[in-house]
Amino acid sequence: MENINELILKAQKGDREALDLLLHKYSQFVKDIVRYYSMALSKEDREDLYIEGLIGLQRAVSGFKPEKGKRFEDFAYISVKNAIFDYLRKKKRASTVVIPSSYGGDDSLWEDLILFKEDIENFKKTLTELEQSVLEEYLKGYKIREIAERLDVPYKSVDNALQRIKKRLREYFSAE
Repeated sequence: MENINELILKAQKGDREALDLLLHKYSQFVKDIVRYYSMALSKEDREDLYIEGLIGLQRAVSGFKPEKGKRFEDFAYISVKNAIFDYLRKKKRASTVVIPSSYGGDDSLWEDLILFKEDIENFKKTLTELEQSVLEEYLKGYKIREIAERLDVPYKSVDNALQRIKKRLREYFSAE
């Protein structure tokens, strides 16, 4: 198997098979990012976010410069996240949340990320202990049944907690 940088260079030269391999390899990576930012959205909006995330991944492949010595995953993460935020901005769902507007060496990106992280941390403080635990496990990618087993609580308790979290997320970020 070729290394990632070789695949990226091939994809940048128009090799469709190399691009498809990269998109397939990083599809779960995109899903994980989408899952984190889409908890309070409908299934349709989550699907749209996933598509936007894949577009961001394609942009990352096109714009990545392996010779700079950076990791592709770091570059791709920022590109996917920016594509998601652009979509959310257009949908007016994230207008009250501080969203990073650029990437690269720009210090404002890190300031924006810190502010966004503070928003999330402040939101977490509004949750009960169970809800915080459920949220942490959900963001790690566990399904409701797995969370119930990991936390040793009934399935319905986890499902109810997740529904409350989603409702509070909508209220919290639309009220700010």
